[in-house]
Amino acid sequence: MIDPRKARRTSRYRSGGPSPIGGGLSARTAAIAPDRHTSGQRLACPSRPFDAFEEEIMKHLGSVLFATALMIIAPSIAMADAESDVKAAYEQWNAAFNSGDAEKVAAAYADDAVFLPPTHNVVEGPEAIGQFFDGLFKAGVTGHALEVIRVMEDGNEIVAASRWSAKGGDGSDIGGVATHVFEKGDDGSLKLALHTFN
Repeated sequence: MIDPRKARRTSRYRSGGPSPIGGGLSARTAAIAPDRHTSGQRLACPSRPFDAFEEEIMKHLGSVLFATALMIIAPSIAMADAESDVKAAYEQWNAAFNSGDAEKVAAAYADDAVFLPPTHNVVEGPEAIGQFFDGLFKAGVTGHALEVIRVMEDGNEIVAASRWSAKGGDGSDIGGVATHVFEKGDDGSLKLALHTFN
C-alpha cells in the first residue's frame, strides 16, 4: 500500500520542489539542465543560417584574389615579352649598322619616322635617316651596340631607353644614351617611329 505522505513528497520533487538533498531545481534551471539520459553527450547545435552566405562570400573572395593575381602577373609577362621584342630589334639594328649598309639601317624605320640626332637637326623619313647614317659610315664609325635600360609598352607602341656604344673613326670609344619609340605591326614586327640619342 502506498504511503500518502511519500506520494506527496515525490510529487513535490517532480514539480520542482525542494529535493531531499537540499534545494530544488528552479523551473528555469530544470529547463536547461541536461537530462540524465543525455549526460556526457554533446548537445547538438542548430545549423548556422549564414553558412550558405559565407560559402558564397568565400567563392567570390577566391575569384577576386585570382583576378588580382592575374592583374599583377599579366603585366609582368607582357613587359617581359616587350623587352624580348626590343632586344631582338636591337640585334637587327646593330647588325644593319655594323654591316655599313645605310639602306639596311633605314629599313628599320617607319615611313613617317622622326630621327633626332645630337646635331639638333630633325631628320624625317627612312631615306633621310639612311643618309645620316651613311655619313657616319664614311667617317669610319663601327662596332655599334645597344643595351636596354628600360622598356615600357602602351598598346601598339613600345618605348625603350638604352645605352649605346661604338668605335669612332679614330678608334676611340664613343657612346651615350638613346630613346626609341617602336610601332608594333599586325604581324608583331617593330618599326622605329622615333629615335633620339646623345
